[in-house]
Amino acid sequence: MFTPGGHTTDAVEAQFSSWDSPDRWRLLVQDFPGLLLVVDPEGRILVSNYHSQELPHAPASGRSLWPAISNRFRDQIEEAVAVVQATGDIRQLEFQLSGPETAPWFSATLGPVREDGRIMAVALACSDITKYKRQEAERQANESKYRLLAESSTDIVLRSTIDGVLNYISPACQAIVGYSQAELVGQNAFDYVHPDDVGAVRALVAELRDAGDQRRLEFRVQHRTDGHRWVETTVRRVHTDRDNAPELICSVRDISRRHATLEALRESEARYRSVIEGSPMGMHFYEVNEQDELIFVGANRAADLQLDIAHKRLVGQPILEAFPGLAETDIPQNYLRVALHGGDYHIEQSRYEDAVIKGIYEVHAFQSTPRRLSVMFLDVTDVRMAIDAIRESEEKFREIAELLPVGVYETDSDGRVTYVNNQTMAYFGLTEKDLNEGYSILDIFSAEDRIRAGRNLRRLLTGGRTSCNEYLVLRKDGTKFPARFHSTCIVRDGNLCGIRGVLHDISEEKRREAEAIRSQKLASVGVLAGGIAHDFNNLLTGILGNVTLAAHDLPAGDERLQRLLDAERAVDRARVLTSQLLTFAAGGDPVKKQADLRGLLESAVLRTAQGMHIDVDLHIPEQLPPIEVDAEQMGQVMHNLLKNAGEAMPDGGTVVVSISTGEGQGGVPTVVIALEDEGCGIEADVLPHIFDPYYTTKEGRLGLGLATAYSIIAKHGGRITVESEAGKGAVFTVEIPTLQSVDKPPRPADVPLRAGSVRKILVMDDESFIRDLTTRILKRHGWKVECVADGHEAIRLYRAALRSDEPFDLVILDLTIPNGLGGKDTIAELRAIDPGVRAIVCSGYSNDPVLANYQNYGFAGIVAKPYRPDELIRVAHDVLADNAVVV
Repeated sequence: MFTPGGHTTDAVEAQFSSWDSPDRWRLLVQDFPGLLLVVDPEGRILVSNYHSQELPHAPASGRSLWPAISNRFRDQIEEAVAVVQATGDIRQLEFQLSGPETAPWFSATLGPVREDGRIMAVALACSDITKYKRQEAERQANESKYRLLAESSTDIVLRSTIDGVLNYISPACQAIVGYSQAELVGQNAFDYVHPDDVGAVRALVAELRDAGDQRRLEFRVQHRTDGHRWVETTVRRVHTDRDNAPELICSVRDISRRHATLEALRESEARYRSVIEGSPMGMHFYEVNEQDELIFVGANRAADLQLDIAHKRLVGQPILEAFPGLAETDIPQNYLRVALHGGDYHIEQSRYEDAVIKGIYEVHAFQSTPRRLSVMFLDVTDVRMAIDAIRESEEKFREIAELLPVGVYETDSDGRVTYVNNQTMAYFGLTEKDLNEGYSILDIFSAEDRIRAGRNLRRLLTGGRTSCNEYLVLRKDGTKFPARFHSTCIVRDGNLCGIRGVLHDISEEKRREAEAIRSQKLASVGVLAGGIAHDFNNLLTGILGNVTLAAHDLPAGDERLQRLLDAERAVDRARVLTSQLLTFAAGGDPVKKQADLRGLLESAVLRTAQGMHIDVDLHIPEQLPPIEVDAEQMGQVMHNLLKNAGEAMPDGGTVVVSISTGEGQGGVPTVVIALEDEGCGIEADVLPHIFDPYYTTKEGRLGLGLATAYSIIAKHGGRITVESEAGKGAVFTVEIPTLQSVDKPPRPADVPLRAGSVRKILVMDDESFIRDLTTRILKRHGWKVECVADGHEAIRLYRAALRSDEPFDLVILDLTIPNGLGGKDTIAELRAIDPGVRAIVCSGYSNDPVLANYQNYGFAGIVAKPYRPDELIRVAHDVLADNAVVV
């Protein structure tokens, strides 16, 4: 046996190392399933196992045991340790650790730890009894509660042995039998039963001894001073927790007044026989003979009519001879029990003829006098059929309601919800508990609509009518959504007793309406914007081209050169404005090509952050799915969104930009770009309008930035949304469909122009100053140029040149010619004349998708107005070399 002799943990550990099998004994100590402690006479802990370290407030090695013990048990533990230390005796006790009321309880066995025959320490082997202590406390609390209920009851509540010895009886015994609790406890209950009823009571107890379920019986008990009292008792057999011995639990109610009334009724039976005979309820009468057989003794006229039987011929027959169809039921036994022992018996009985139900009867049997039985029955076939029809109809309604994709609800006349289907529960985030606790229909309406909703509901409940109504309603978590209600009154027996209706979440419908309105606004602006942009871009083309040519003609040190360069930059800024205006135009479709999304974002960040005091935190995955976008337009979107975020943070802040993947409408894979700022947020009344053109809350702004972003993303087949609250920043989310198949077109061969070759170019534009500018640009490159103002003239010249020895090598066509033949129709005619025609489309605006898909219309290149001279030359050069280039 282990006998540590030191008073410190080190000494005990040294003793461990001297054993034959130290690891085995160490595991024995540490794997002890409870709390194992070894303490010295002063209570210092020498050894504690692992399990003690897992307990909150548990004692630890090297510390004093006493602070870990609850104050209530500290003296007791100290005394026990001292006794064991002094005598070597074994002690057992229970204690609780210090701490809250929920601190663990332990049952401890204290024994000596010896070394060389001397007691050096005391070991405490402790088992956790917290669970049992709590169960005992709950049992005592429950027992106190039930005892309080029993002692507050006006009925007698008693507990006795199976032989009738009273173990407990409630104070109501004084009022019912005239004896006190003290007088009755320990006595036999059968001694207080009326002698004529003892047999019935003992028979009932005998049944409980065998069957073990609940029994009910009426009998008489002896009163101390007032003869006897009729009581009704309910008896149940139970088993005690101590020795599993059976006991009887009884509740006894004084029914003397009721029995007196029944007795009076029986005495007046003769007077009311005429009433019985005229009753619409069928009645059968039985008596119990000396052989305890139930004998049929009569029936009233209604019984003859309902059952279509002449009952007189059955009088004097035992019940099973009179009614053999009852042999397969337990009705005769129950009738006999009631006739002998009292009480009553209810049943709903079906009448069969040729295996077909002919009727349903509601039956009530009761003891009219001792050993006599009266049975009343009523044909309720029609009522039951109606109830079944109603129940079937209700079940169908509920099945249909549960399958509907809209909410269905019912209320009572006070507006309390009595039924909702699963869809309604899902709409509002409700549970069965919410409905069971009482839920008013008005609770679902938001504050701004509650008064109007309440007024309409009251109108319905007073017989008025309401049309379909839309309200803003509340989910359980406080969020709101719009819903459309169709409601009507519930009318029963001519009385308005509630409201029934359906409701539908119209959030998506409202969103589509808002988008439709916004699209209409954008379309209206687009008509104006397109016309302005077209004319403005023509003017900018003339300005930019002439400024650039003039700048090329000046020497590097000329001071006029800087002014011309400043003018070029101003034209570039104007070009950005017209680009925004073109976004709203009906034909401003993006010119898409596969783009580097990472590069677009980084470029937009660099462009925006330079002029604003903001930090941008980019979270871009290494692998991004391919997208096909108009790089210039998409860069404009990112710039506008970042600029908007910066304006919302005038004192600086961080914008977090992250990219992920998702699914758009119809399950289309998308790239999701989220921009989250730390700004002032957006007011609730402003939020629905932020993408509207010319809507702004910022002084000096046009309100085109977010509207432009919205239009660009929409034309890319994507979606842009925003979530924000005032004072809590904003999150803008952009979804763009990914490119499902990535085609890598072969790089066209670079075919240089022949040295000294002169190209012949045909230019068509309705503006004379653009024709003059284009001529100067092309001639400076050494090419021969002819210009026309209309498509018809261009076709005529091209056909004539084709027939001559000097056909045109390239055609540059303006797409839009007011009151004339434009570029799209012109190229179609030219391709019919010469399938090998090389043409460049040039325009500042188009109502057709030609700019986005110019190759589909026969063009080999595109130049967007306004353009610099070198841009035009580069595109012309590449088209002539079979390299299609988009500028």
